[in-house]
Amino acid sequence: SLEEFNANANDAATLAQSTKMQTFVTSVKADHIVFKANAYNTTLHDAGNESDQVDHLACRVGKWYAGEGKEMFGKMKQFKEIDSSHKDVHAYANKNIEITNNEINDRSAIDLLENFTKMETSSDELFGILDSFNHEISNSKDA
Repeated sequence: SLEEFNANANDAATLAQSTKMQTFVTSVKADHIVFKANAYNTTLHDAGNESDQVDHLACRVGKWYAGEGKEMFGKMKQFKEIDSSHKDVHAYANKNIEITNNEINDRSAIDLLENFTKMETSSDELFGILDSFNHEISNSKDA
């Protein structure tokens, strides 16, 4: 019947949205693992050279957050929690890239360690928020 077809179509659309978000969250996590690896690599191998920094609004999750994500999910509690941790991941990595644009000394080595520790804490928070957000989306018929 038409009602069954409509119900099946709605279920398929909900499943597709959930799958899309799961894929997106996985790819964002991978992006940030690569971003962090690049920050570590820059710190270890590029000291004294100018290196590019990536703002939290310039990466894929930042662009999604400010655009499509905000339009689709901006009213959800978990969505609003993404920005702060995401911003911190980039800020601490970028602080270290800035430090390595100069020669490393004892004080800057301590700063590097502190910033990377804070970056990893923020990354863990971000990944947890993304997982919770993804779970919220998967359990929501309104998404």
